Amino acid sequence: MAEKKTTAKKAVKKSEALESKPAKERKPKVQLSPPAGGGHGKKYLAVLPKVDKNKFYPVAEVIQLVKETSPVKFDATAELHLQMGLDPKKSEQNIRGTVTLPAGTGKQPKILVLAEATDTKKAEAAGADFVGLEDMIEKIQKGWLGFDVVIATPAVMPQLGKLGQTLGTKGLMPNPKSGTVTTDVAKAVEEFKKGKVEFRLDKDAIIHMGFGKVSFAAEDLQANLNAILGAVRAAKPSSAKGTYIKKLSLSSTMGPGIKIDLNSGGYFRLGESSQSRPPVILAMNGSKISFLAFGELVVRQLTDFSNNAFAALILLIQDARTPMAVSSGGDDIMQSHES
Repeated sequence: MAEKKTTAKKAVKKSEALESKPAKERKPKVQLSPPAGGGHGKKYLAVLPKVDKNKFYPVAEVIQLVKETSPVKFDATAELHLQMGLDPKKSEQNIRGTVTLPAGTGKQPKILVLAEATDTKKAEAAGADFVGLEDMIEKIQKGWLGFDVVIATPAVMPQLGKLGQTLGTKGLMPNPKSGTVTTDVAKAVEEFKKGKVEFRLDKDAIIHMGFGKVSFAAEDLQANLNAILGAVRAAKPSSAKGTYIKKLSLSSTMGPGIKIDLNSGGYFRLGESSQSRPPVILAMNGSKISFLAFGELVVRQLTDFSNNAFAALILLIQDARTPMAVSSGGDDIMQSHES
């Protein structure tokens, strides 16, 4: 009992001592102001005034601005960002595909081929950087990811299930839609080395991808851009409603985004509804090339096109699955009938 009384007295004295102490004044929270320039570096802020964020530019001007507004010292990647009128939650609208860039990507991708011994020899001869199967799977499981593209044969795909979490989250898992699951591994390696790239819709219905380097000539960047747009058009699902391509902007790595006027002239014309058709006419007369692009007659000198840009024009029409007529003479434009 004596111990309990002593403990009770101590508790009372402690509470009285606490009450007699003045309450500590709380320091007011310091309101941190946002960093100047929104957190961007000096080089970014130096090039930012060249771009009007509220303006939609013609494609030729955008490409030139992408080259001029790169804030980094290295040869930056030219990037495109397509806001699509698709629903990623619908499997048939979750588009994915590949396209070969006429002017290349500006870098040599490191390619890993997972296959049996006979196929790995063919892949190695075609230029694959890494080949193998069990040894490579084990290496990846330990954290190795020193490659940009993974190509596999259908026969070994069941063995890659254990890599799903590692490769899938990085967008590296082989897939038939991207041309990375194939029986002809040598051909696949050659195509990716020559500039074949993959595009895919993300969860926000946007396609992000590089289409060259800022050091490329402007016509080569436009050639690559048009090749990508042709492939994206060809991948249009039948269930898509309304405007297929809603917005398009370009930028360099770490550079400001520049919006493109979807109705800018030439054969680069994107602001169409789901019922619109791509170019349907192509005719040549001497040194001139003439074609109808979304209802507009466009006449250009062949000298206006580099080989890559001309190839991209053909790709744009062919990839859109549109009939094409070519004439070597005469002033009349040869019209092809829509199928």
